[in-house]
Amino acid sequence: SIPRSSSANSRRMGFSLFSTTKGPRKMVLSNKRLMIMEPPKQGFGSKPCGMCSADNFCPTAPNIERNIHFDDLTRIVVSTDQQMFILGTLDRQESLISTEVAGEQFDIVIAHKSDTRRRFLETLSVLSGPNIYTRVDLSAGLLMFQAVKMRTSSD
Repeated sequence: SIPRSSSANSRRMGFSLFSTTKGPRKMVLSNKRLMIMEPPKQGFGSKPCGMCSADNFCPTAPNIERNIHFDDLTRIVVSTDQQMFILGTLDRQESLISTEVAGEQFDIVIAHKSDTRRRFLETLSVLSGPNIYTRVDLSAGLLMFQAVKMRTSSD
């Protein structure tokens, strides 16, 4: 599904999430969490004021639409497509008494460039756990490959 709703160690990567209703999103990766930012306030396709550099959030700073803490990250699925990957996260339902896990939510992400995807996923995997036993490793999306192949084959 499309997503619902900085630190000194954060890294800038060149890709966005895209929703058919709200447009592309920026993703910011810090040493504690992954943040999905709201679309720019100046509008889709428009540019900053011209005085600021391209990496500034001009004219206003973006708001965080969604936080993904590394504890909630369940899987990272890489497809045969060089720019796409899928993030699996816990879907938590909060009540007055406790927080329960209701399932898993999937975010499909398409990077602007394949080398950006590779660097981002390597960094995300390393930051997802303090040691190699607790990290979320990249897994191959063979089921997705088979589904696409089945839909596009000319039998």
